[in-house]
Amino acid sequence: MKASVVALMIASVVACREASIAPGLLSVVVSSSFPAGSPIPTEYTCDGANRSPRLSWTSVSESAKSIAVVVDDVGAPGRAFTHWIVWNINPTLDHIDVGATNGVVGTNDFGRAAYRGPCPPIGQTHNYRFAVYGLDARLDLKPTDTRAAFERAISSHIVAQGDMIGTYHR
Repeated sequence: MKASVVALMIASVVACREASIAPGLLSVVVSSSFPAGSPIPTEYTCDGANRSPRLSWTSVSESAKSIAVVVDDVGAPGRAFTHWIVWNINPTLDHIDVGATNGVVGTNDFGRAAYRGPCPPIGQTHNYRFAVYGLDARLDLKPTDTRAAFERAISSHIVAQGDMIGTYHR
């Protein structure tokens, strides 16, 4: 499993380079709700309270004007399935508390502007990426905007990024 987490991290860096993005790295993205690479507690999934876990980060670039967070299922068939998008988080913050957003929440792949926790098919384990981006601008998006609009909006504004992976089995 650790090899797949490393492969996902390498793929993220390669994808940024292929898109001509040269972001710095956030030195650490962690959660006090669960350790990186570990199972995500039921409380933060569709089988529990469906609340977002606490996320913390460090070393955001001084040029960051906002922070954005994306949670996606990188094990979903076909493409990463978006569970949560939040943008325009104050760049002086270094965390989001359990169940909080601290910014504008965009529309996930369930069609809702909300957090929707991990929910793989029964009998499967999926990897969920919690990505944090430092952006050199605030985004002019609406909660009805989707991941595609979000990706277009951040494409030339990433100055730092980092992520962590959690797993969930049903």
